[in-house]
Amino acid sequence: MKVDERIRIAASDLQRRLGSVDVPAPPTTPPRHARGWSRALITAALVVAVFVFLAPPAGDIDDQPDDVVGPPEASPSTATTLAPTSSSTTQPLPSSPVTTLAPLVPAEGPLFGVETGVVVLLDDGLNGIVAIDPDRRVAARSTVDGQRAGDEPYSMVRVGDSLVVGWSEIFAVDIATRAPTSLGFATIYVPAAEPDRVWMIDWPGGRIGADTPQVWQVSLAGEQLTEPVELDAAGFPAFGIPGGLVLESAQGLVSWDATTGGTDLLSDGGRGLVLDVMGEEIAWCNTRCTELHVTDLATSVTESHPVPEGWTTFRVGSGSFQVPSTFSPDGERLAAIVENIDGDETGLWVLNRQTGEVQVRGGAGKVVDYLAWSPDSQQLFATSWSYGQSRTVVWRYDVASSDLQAAILPFGGGLAPVVIDGAFAEGYLGEVCPALGSFGETCSFGF
Repeated sequence: MKVDERIRIAASDLQRRLGSVDVPAPPTTPPRHARGWSRALITAALVVAVFVFLAPPAGDIDDQPDDVVGPPEASPSTATTLAPTSSSTTQPLPSSPVTTLAPLVPAEGPLFGVETGVVVLLDDGLNGIVAIDPDRRVAARSTVDGQRAGDEPYSMVRVGDSLVVGWSEIFAVDIATRAPTSLGFATIYVPAAEPDRVWMIDWPGGRIGADTPQVWQVSLAGEQLTEPVELDAAGFPAFGIPGGLVLESAQGLVSWDATTGGTDLLSDGGRGLVLDVMGEEIAWCNTRCTELHVTDLATSVTESHPVPEGWTTFRVGSGSFQVPSTFSPDGERLAAIVENIDGDETGLWVLNRQTGEVQVRGGAGKVVDYLAWSPDSQQLFATSWSYGQSRTVVWRYDVASSDLQAAILPFGGGLAPVVIDGAFAEGYLGEVCPALGSFGETCSFGF
């Protein structure tokens, strides 16, 4: 990554951390968010680029320029540090040697040489998704009801069997049928720890960080499960935890109990960042992120995992703009992205939580920014930030073999991914278009 690009990203991040961030006005307000217009123009140009560069020769793939990676303007949160409130354990774990790979796109057949049985959905940063079927080598862009351009921390996440999207009015979109259900009106939402629920968070005037927000839980069916209450605690609500929320504050991470309104400081001060939550467990690191920690809220015990040899830090991010660490759906593994000191090369770090074994795979001078597990926890996919770009890097890690494969697709336009079962492919992919055909809901293109 060029120095000026890194400075721009750092400046944007600093601005995010020091002040409030405007969220676009509700749908009833006529003017559309300016960033939405710029993204629309970029995507229009991108659609043209997709078909101009539809099928580059496989032998030329290494000659293509690396993706310029880095998040869009960062989402609103306040970085903090978490330290255990009682006993903690540091567990140095064995790390396998770093391996590298040369990303190739096969001339024919499945993108990764084997059937994956999945479809990868990329949030397009606008009002829809780019769906990729790696087995049939086709992709398509389609709109999603309720999805809209903005700088919300979570633009598209999977909750149960739905995609949750939007800001101001939040929607749950059934993955199988694509039927939308309005969850109500709030500035933003964040995932809840409880199944099939989200937290609605509403600031006065729709300005994140201004005054005291009200929060409440809703089900994916749109049922309001709790009464709105004031979240009278310092910090940004980053994730749901059982019975409440975890907030990132200047003093550290804070747990907030929805029943009592009480708070507990989970650290002894400093800055840090929550990376993922599963049940009672929080994955986190400090701003330097040279160690990845997992704290059990029930026991206050923390496991600490150092960055592997050959890499400088674990990559940090925020919400849908980067997904740097994630628990597998079955809870047996924790994955993270590691990077070198210049941030221009990344790898995958995968911890087997049952055995303590760490696998490190990556390299090849390529960068990925997002992680998403397959529903059965047997495959891990990593994708690059390709908004406004003409290439998307996709990696596939196979749990059974520990193999990592890579491909560079001849189109961009993707942010945070969600991986769904291939049985739902027809709902996202239509007939393959002619070389210069339309790029819409029922028209796919091959690569």
